[in-house]
Formats: sequence, C-alpha cells, structure tokens
Amino acid sequence: MQYILCEPFAAKFNQPTREKIVTKTWMCLICGWIYDEAAGLPEEGIPEGTPWDQVPMNWLCPECAARKEDFEMVEI
Repeated sequence: MQYILCEPFAAKFNQPTREKIVTKTWMCLICGWIYDEAAGLPEEGIPEGTPWDQVPMNWLCPECAARKEDFEMVEI
C-alpha cells in the first residue's frame, strides 16, 4: 500500500511535496552581470525558471549588450 501526502500534511510531517529543481547562474564576462535561471528576466519577457539554453540566441546583456556566448556558468 502506498500513501500520498497532500501538501498541508506533507509540511506537517516534513515530507517533500515535489522535487527540488536545480537552477544555475550565468555571469557576463564583460561586465559581471548575473542571469539567474530561477529569477528569469520577466521585464524582458523571460519567465522565472527559464534555463539558459532556452534564452533566445539573439538576447543581449541588459547592462553592456554583450552576446549570450559572452556568459559563463558560475556557482553562487
């Protein structure tokens, strides 16, 4: 028999309710601006949780207009 806890009960018993999604951060090598996949860039039409590989190829850094290939993944 398998039990499935709904969210209120899962929280009460410290049980995870869903998988944790790992997101990455990408830094502009020109100016140091950081793109956080978890935050996205809603003001530029990139929703929260958007992975770097789904950011459009013609997208430019909002600080210095560097190209997407001028970014490198960094751990924060």
